[in-house]
Amino acid sequence: MKNPQNNISSLKKQFFGKILSSYLMIIAFFIITGIVSVSLHFIAPTIAPVATVFCVLLSLAASVYVAYTKSKKLANSVSALAEQFPNDSEIPDGTTLFTYINDKSSKVIEQNEMYSTTISEKDSLLKGIFLQSRMRDIYVSLDDVEAQLNDSPPFMMVYFRIHYKDTFFETIQEEPSKSTFFLKQLIELYFTHDGFESSTFQVENDQIVSIINAETSSQDAVVEMVNSAVKKLENESEYVFFTVVVSNLHDDSTALKAQFDRLSRLARYAKPVMENQVLIEDKVTPGAGQFYFTIEQMEKLSSLMQNGARDDCLRNLNEILDYNTKKEVSGFDLYLLCTEIVNCAVKLLNRLFHSTPASLNLNRVYIQLDRAVTVDRYQQICADLLIRVMDYIVLNKREEDYIINFILDYVENHYAEDIYLNLFADKLALTSAYISSYFKEKMNVNLTDYLNSFRIKKAVALIANPQNKNKDVAEAVGLQNINTFIRLFKKYTGYTPGEYRKKHFNDVSDL
Repeated sequence: MKNPQNNISSLKKQFFGKILSSYLMIIAFFIITGIVSVSLHFIAPTIAPVATVFCVLLSLAASVYVAYTKSKKLANSVSALAEQFPNDSEIPDGTTLFTYINDKSSKVIEQNEMYSTTISEKDSLLKGIFLQSRMRDIYVSLDDVEAQLNDSPPFMMVYFRIHYKDTFFETIQEEPSKSTFFLKQLIELYFTHDGFESSTFQVENDQIVSIINAETSSQDAVVEMVNSAVKKLENESEYVFFTVVVSNLHDDSTALKAQFDRLSRLARYAKPVMENQVLIEDKVTPGAGQFYFTIEQMEKLSSLMQNGARDDCLRNLNEILDYNTKKEVSGFDLYLLCTEIVNCAVKLLNRLFHSTPASLNLNRVYIQLDRAVTVDRYQQICADLLIRVMDYIVLNKREEDYIINFILDYVENHYAEDIYLNLFADKLALTSAYISSYFKEKMNVNLTDYLNSFRIKKAVALIANPQNKNKDVAEAVGLQNINTFIRLFKKYTGYTPGEYRKKHFNDVSDL
């Protein structure tokens, strides 16, 4: 399809070219006539006047012929040009033909430029959609775009993780996803202003990615440009801060997803502070478990929680976090540390109550830790959980309970014997129904499950000795039926006795 702008330009050239050639040919005829007249005056003076008249008439005839033919061709050109403006058949009063044609041509050219800009924006949008789909491993059938990307020059990826501050939610009446879109537009503007060809798009409500054409730019130049853009973004520091990761130079556009995943992981190794940070891919050393939380600290924290010593417990928590902060652990290591602190509280609850209360909503706690960025936020999440754990322990702490103590002591000393609910009813002078409901209420587990679980724990220790046969182990823990023993063993361990021996002790015999 021909470009309308090229058609207009071509017609303009033809239009003015034909006018100019007509004038030049008429002038040429008269010059030739003059030369012939002068020559005849010297060569044949007698016929010179007649010849001169003849030459003038001939020139006039030739001029009329040229004017007619050129005018006809000119009319064709003007008609072709006029076809570009089918809605304007009349020239306004007081406007010359040339002015009219020039004005209409300019409007067509401006409109064409607008169309070109719109098409370019749509191509850029399609390219962004395709790149985003590749990063998320989603299939999109855009063969033309894919062919262009497969032949694309080397590129660098810039990953932006946006962290909205409390002031944003308190003062800005917008969803984070919408604000992220505006920030994306701003970043794209900064990159374009610095002369870099890039595709920038929003990935999540708090993530932005730019794919930068690095064919004519060095990695250092791209890093310098990113630092410049991040410095400009400090104007938004009242409401937001950024963690930015700049990739190495890459030439395989099919590996976008792997590259995106890597940069999003590396972003977690930023310092746990509330400020803009730019990380360079080849300068970040991922590590795990580089935090400081000793067994002694864990036991002390657990003891303080169990005793309900709130002030001392929170002080100990702050000391642990402060020590790690001084050691300059990364944000990811701080996340692992706080996860261990939460696990410490969970283990204490399981030891005291054999379960973790749903009211603590531990799943929400782990999600909060995953989204935390700063030391203060990590401290806030952990302190809130520890306080709720201590409150739960205080409210549900078992007083000296002769019923529970009697049952636990009896099971501990007589698990190898036949134990049943009516036995406790007789010894405690209570109904079996009351004992069953009372035990479940205080221990969060029914008596039968507690007894069977206790026996299987003892059986596991006995199975460690390959000389002990399954039948002997079953009888030693008070289970006389071998089939019942095997069923309960698998229920509480996940394995049959034979499978357990093979997995844990490399014992291939099925005793």
